[in-house]
Amino acid sequence: IRINPAFSEAYFQRGLVRIWVKSQRPLLDFNRALAYNPSYFQAYLTRAAYFGMRGRYSKAMFNCNEALKIQPKSVRAYLYRGALKFEIKNYPLAVEDLSAAIKLDPLCSMAYYNRAVCYQYLGKKKEALINYGIVLMLEKDLNQKVLLNRGMINYQSHDYDNAKEDFKKAQTD
Repeated sequence: IRINPAFSEAYFQRGLVRIWVKSQRPLLDFNRALAYNPSYFQAYLTRAAYFGMRGRYSKAMFNCNEALKIQPKSVRAYLYRGALKFEIKNYPLAVEDLSAAIKLDPLCSMAYYNRAVCYQYLGKKKEALINYGIVLMLEKDLNQKVLLNRGMINYQSHDYDNAKEDFKKAQTD
């Protein structure tokens, strides 16, 4: 920063370090990085994560929106924004963002998992089961959370045999 005060990457990296050491000032560095480079995609996403961790969801979503203006095909930005919408309990809009992420990357198991959870909260059991099934097909290792969630839906739907199978598999995981 002393050598080249307009080097946006230096401010961004210092902001990351400040988050790591729990400094009170990482935002100043991210803001400075964006002042020097308004198209700094990763700085917007990092600010989104920073605000999201602090429960400032509207600011976090604003930063996701800015990131998506720069890289409209960013799976990560749609995942972040979908997670933020989930946190504010706007499940239908979270499903939209997660579906956009899936459209961009049909092998993104995290997007299917998060969408399944949203569907579960919306009471759309069939859609949730389909998405949990896709996660299990995409991942090499069995995912205990997926099996437990799917088992609960099966149990609530009185499909006790499938629920029992999922719970058994979850125990061996």
